[in-house]
Amino acid sequence: MGKGVGKSPGRSERLTPAEVLRALKGNVPSLLADGDGLYLQQKKHGGSSWIYRFKMGGRKNSRYIGLGSYPRVSLLDARKKAAVARTLKNSGIDPIEKRRKERAVNVTAGIKHKTFKKAALEYIAKHHTEWNNPKHRQQWPSSLQKYAFPLLGFVAVQSIDTELVVRVLQPIWSQKPETARRLRGRIENVLDFSTANGWRVGENPARWRGALQHILAPKTLVHSVNHFPALPYDEVSNFIYELRAYDGLAARALEFLILTASRTCEVVAARWSDLDFEAGVWLASRGRWQTGHSHNLPLSRPVLQLLECLDHDHQAFVFPGGSDNHLSNGAMLALLHRMGRSYITAHGFRLTFRNWAAECTKYPRELVDAALSDVASNKMRMVYGSSDLFQKKRLLLNAWASYCVSDRVAHNLR
Repeated sequence: MGKGVGKSPGRSERLTPAEVLRALKGNVPSLLADGDGLYLQQKKHGGSSWIYRFKMGGRKNSRYIGLGSYPRVSLLDARKKAAVARTLKNSGIDPIEKRRKERAVNVTAGIKHKTFKKAALEYIAKHHTEWNNPKHRQQWPSSLQKYAFPLLGFVAVQSIDTELVVRVLQPIWSQKPETARRLRGRIENVLDFSTANGWRVGENPARWRGALQHILAPKTLVHSVNHFPALPYDEVSNFIYELRAYDGLAARALEFLILTASRTCEVVAARWSDLDFEAGVWLASRGRWQTGHSHNLPLSRPVLQLLECLDHDHQAFVFPGGSDNHLSNGAMLALLHRMGRSYITAHGFRLTFRNWAAECTKYPRELVDAALSDVASNKMRMVYGSSDLFQKKRLLLNAWASYCVSDRVAHNLR
């Protein structure tokens, strides 16, 4: 340890509290010996701590174990701690190694008993920078605080089962279906995060498919937070079958909108020059997307088949209107009224897609947002990589199109 270290004095030469105070007032780096291996170390930049110096196991060099800082640990307490360490050393037990093992056991015990609240807060701290929407960042902790923490907060994640999850969701499942749906997904994410970190094992009790779908009643009609009434996803296949009985560009545009989960303004403004049939991509290079950022959208086989049925000749727009312009923004809404579906909107099909993805697939919400162009793609590329993100969006939209277009629908393509 350097200067200030001499032979340990006898018991009659041990430090007194007054001597300790006088030495520390000088604020000079030193090592004060109390005897039997106990020292008070005065540090260069202030502060002091107790250490116990010992040798064992045939080692030539001395080892040091910290016993706490002064004055938090008094001279008397330091002597007691040194006596414990000395007894261990004399019994052939390395006090440093013993402390390391005890700390490891404590850490392991803490992991095994990680509470849902602690796991949720760690998940939020790790992922909140990935959430581009400030409202989304605020809703994550607030919804868990309001609905999940009162029941699950102090329960070990390993102990959470389906019954507990249902008890959280049941009170709001019918009254607040959208809140309940998002809350279920957040609980599922936290428990998946806990499994990945080794805090729990087994199936996720908050998953929808094969678990909660058999316990909680399915929602029949869901309204989005933006007041766009949406068709339940389990009715979309029948709806498209009915839609294909209608002639006209409005019907084809609406089907295109549903299968691509796109916005009305984006669909009616689509140009043939934006479409790459060979690659199966709707290009965003012309910057017509509502969000203003790049969003190349994969086109599924049903979408490409639909496009092949349209007139390509001498048309700039895929869905043209009058006076060399595109189809009116209100054309699809008018069609829904003629179909007797005035209680839903074209934009609501984006919520239909989102609900289907959340309750019928395991795709992460962030990828669904990317497919909907609700988040900047560069955020997602940081997670998936450029090519991998596009391929994952293709898989997601292909699955959606397959779900929407049953065999009966496929044979009804006009």
